[in-house]
Amino acid sequence: TATLRGPASGVVAFTQGTANFSGLIVDRVGVEYRLRIAAGTREAGASLTTPPFSVVEGPPVGVRLATEPGFATGGLPFAAQPVVHLVDSGGNPVSRHTPATVSVSLLTDPSGGKATLAAPQGVRVAVVRGVALFRGLSLDVAAVGYILRFNVTGADGGPLPGVPPFVDTPAFTVGVGPTSHLRVAVAPAGAQGGLPFRTQPVVELCDAGGNVNVDDSDSHVHVAIYANTAVTAGAHLGPVWLERPA
Repeated sequence: TATLRGPASGVVAFTQGTANFSGLIVDRVGVEYRLRIAAGTREAGASLTTPPFSVVEGPPVGVRLATEPGFATGGLPFAAQPVVHLVDSGGNPVSRHTPATVSVSLLTDPSGGKATLAAPQGVRVAVVRGVALFRGLSLDVAAVGYILRFNVTGADGGPLPGVPPFVDTPAFTVGVGPTSHLRVAVAPAGAQGGLPFRTQPVVELCDAGGNVNVDDSDSHVHVAIYANTAVTAGAHLGPVWLERPA
C-alpha cells in the first residue's frame, strides 16, 4: 500500500488565495496515481482530484534483507534462501542496471570458528535488477545464534556510492538434521588374539554437517569382519551380534 507523506501531514495554508505544497512524497512505484485535495474556504468546502501521474523508482540508497534464512539444519541448504534487495528511498527494489555484487560471511559464529558457510555457486552473487539471490547456502555445525552479514560492493570492488555497505540477518539457529551417515569416533586398537580390544570402537550417527544425532536412541548397529589379512585363515570376530528394534 502506497503512503503519501509530507511536511505538516500535507496540510498547507492559503496565502493570498494560493496554497503551495512542498516535500510531498509517494513511496511506492506505480501508475495512475491521483491525489484528492480538499479545502475549507470561508464560503464553503471544495475538493478536486489531480490528473493521473506515475511514480518511478529512484536511485539506490539502501540495502534490504527481503528474505531471511529459513529453518536450517547442519550441512543442508537453508529452507529459505536469503534474498537481498537494493532499494530506493521509498523501499522499492531498484530494477535498473546497477553493477554490484553481494557477498555473505559469518558475522557471529557460535560454533567457535568450527562452522563453514558454503554454497554450490559460492558466497558471492551478482545483483540482477536490484536483487541478489543466494542458492544452496548452508552451515554445517549445529549451534544457536548465527548472524550473517551481506556486504555490497560496486563494480570496482569498492563501496556502492550512496548505498550502505552491508545488512545483517537476525540471529538464527542451525539444528541437527536427519542422520545421513555413520562415523567412527573411536577406532579399535590394542587387539590381541582371543582377547577384547583394549580400545573398543565407538560409532556415531551424524547428519549432513557431521553433527551427532543425540536424539536417536532407537537405532542399532551391526559389526562384522570386513577385511581379514590374518596369516591363519578362519579368523572370527566375537561376539558377532545384530540387534534390531522389536
